[in-house]
Amino acid sequence: DSIEALAKRISQANNLNLKGFLGHAGQTYNCRDPKQIEAVHQEAKSKLVMLTQSFLLDYPGIIASYGDTPSSSICKDFDGITEIRPGNFVFYDLMQVQIGACDSSQIAVAMACPVVAIHPWNFEIVIYGGGIHFSKDRMESDHGSVFGKIIRFSPDGFGTVIPDCYVRNLSQEHGIIKASEEMINQTKIGDLLYVLPVHSCMTANLMKQYLTTDGRTIEMFNPF
Repeated sequence: DSIEALAKRISQANNLNLKGFLGHAGQTYNCRDPKQIEAVHQEAKSKLVMLTQSFLLDYPGIIASYGDTPSSSICKDFDGITEIRPGNFVFYDLMQVQIGACDSSQIAVAMACPVVAIHPWNFEIVIYGGGIHFSKDRMESDHGSVFGKIIRFSPDGFGTVIPDCYVRNLSQEHGIIKASEEMINQTKIGDLLYVLPVHSCMTANLMKQYLTTDGRTIEMFNPF
């Protein structure tokens, strides 16, 4: 009843039109495998489609706009949906790997962070890359909190995740990497380390521009 009342008020307004209904199955972010994502998607999608169809007679052309990244990555049934609009889908991140929406080889953004200190006695590497660059979104793992993972980099693009190396803590401007002995021995102050973010949306927004693997700079779109 409340949706019908709102639709009626919109139709009576001089400067408003009811375009459609928008759904985002954010509960997929609590999932940990594709089957769970599929179950959440089917329930959310069916409710949105049913709602939209119930208004078609009075509002011809009304649309059903839907999409969260996990559903859009895993699911194939979008019957009745007019458009999908996942956001994190563009880059992916470690959170999406944990959910089961992708694997780490599909993550398309990393932060290049210079090494500012090495503490071999603690198996730690300090980078210039902190909360103002990554935000402080984190994941929990067997190691405790993880704020990012380290990857190899080559002229051809991103490489594999380096085992047993991860960002375990962030301050405002610096991060502490828990590193293996091999990583400690291969790293020197001034090197760039490449960090996969936990939440790429936050990282991309904070940095404002991208540097592609072929050397091009892409500025963030500014509509103002």
